[in-house]
Amino acid sequence: VHLNFDGNYFVATRIFDEVVRHLPEWIQDRGDASREVLSADRCAELLALTGWDRYRHAQAIADLTGRAPFTNQSDHERRREALDAAIRQLSSHARPEGLDAALEVYLAAIEKWPDDPHLHVNLAVLQTQLGDHVGLEATARTILKLAPHAFAYYALGNAQAGQGKHDDAMASFRRALQRH
Repeated sequence: VHLNFDGNYFVATRIFDEVVRHLPEWIQDRGDASREVLSADRCAELLALTGWDRYRHAQAIADLTGRAPFTNQSDHERRREALDAAIRQLSSHARPEGLDAALEVYLAAIEKWPDDPHLHVNLAVLQTQLGDHVGLEATARTILKLAPHAFAYYALGNAQAGQGKHDDAMASFRRALQRH
């Protein structure tokens, strides 16, 4: 239940009140934090969670659960059929118009929260999917400034390779391996 947004939201709403009770007084006394649980749609909006993200997450879960030990579970076939149906339902988000919609969501979120490295990582994954090597290079460099890690160097290397900058790409891939 917790391998996707819906499962995480379900768990979070069940423990919300308990977490709030255990926050330090100085946070509880601030008065600017709402004590109401946000709707799932509002949470998804604030996270810039797109239909394309949901599609990718469902695909990843299908890949994970498509091998042992999951395939040995008694209800594997039923769960797999349900997951396959969900993937089919979400597949429109992997088409050009769905990818364009995801791009708009990411760019709008980055405009509001430019220092959130997770938003930039999501944008980089989408730019890779779209083959936008120039945009990917800029995004990877932003990620490197915000939170340098192996993925950012890997994305930079892919962007450079896609633009024919093979020596630079090799150097970026080496940095990615060093960070990993």
